[in-house]
Amino acid sequence: MSPFKKMIEEKYPSIEKLGEFVRSSLWKDQFTETLRKLVSSLEVQLDHFNSIRVDQLLKAASIFDKRGSRSIDSFVRFMENYTLRETGQPGTVQVMTIHQSKGITFDSVILPELEGNTFSSINLGTEIKYNVTHEPQWILNMPNKRYIEIDPQLNQYKTNKVANDTYEQICKFYVALTRAKYANYLITEESEISSKSDNFVSLLSETIKSEELNSGMLYSCGDSEWYKKIKSKKEIVPTIKKPMPLPSENLRREHNIQIAKEKVSEKLSSEDIFKQNSATN
Repeated sequence: MSPFKKMIEEKYPSIEKLGEFVRSSLWKDQFTETLRKLVSSLEVQLDHFNSIRVDQLLKAASIFDKRGSRSIDSFVRFMENYTLRETGQPGTVQVMTIHQSKGITFDSVILPELEGNTFSSINLGTEIKYNVTHEPQWILNMPNKRYIEIDPQLNQYKTNKVANDTYEQICKFYVALTRAKYANYLITEESEISSKSDNFVSLLSETIKSEELNSGMLYSCGDSEWYKKIKSKKEIVPTIKKPMPLPSENLRREHNIQIAKEKVSEKLSSEDIFKQNSATN
């Protein structure tokens, strides 16, 4: 049941009265202020979650109001296609995939279970080989691994595919490592020295080349107490300028008629013209 039900029944005895209020308010104040009036008229105390939702609704309405439109149908279509990207509240921990984190930054990022599969572990099924103009050259249900290795063309196809997949995985980890503002924490199992796994962990180990682990830590740099130096920022509520109401059609017509009358009154009549001619003669 809508929380507006009680308010509508008490203030607007008929649907016509409600429609009259909405149209009049939209014409004068557009959608943001109209929605603000409706929400403020509720005789219920909104919880924290619904208060946030109301703020998000008003923000979306203010974006629509910048278009200058007062069409209810256009506003409904706008809200149906409006996408809200939530960045989370202060003090919360968000769990998401690397792909979902694209374009978002966080104070700190924890990347667990980095072992994963090796770069060269790919599953070959029904493959399509494209030429330089990106046209299909052949389509093949790939055979067993041993047959791929003895066939030069299939082996070259597999080598290229492994290289492309490896590049994409490294790009994915680059995205993961560039989400944090202050700190990255990478968690993985200790890799054996004799291990030849070509995964992201082995790539880090070869790059860092740490001779011994220090309490399970492979590498560390920067200030480990960075969180003590961050000052909490107060949320700045954007100020929305109240749009000037447009004059109604009747007012514009009256204004035009008045101007037209003034222009006509300034014109000389035919009698005045003849009087002026006789005076000059």
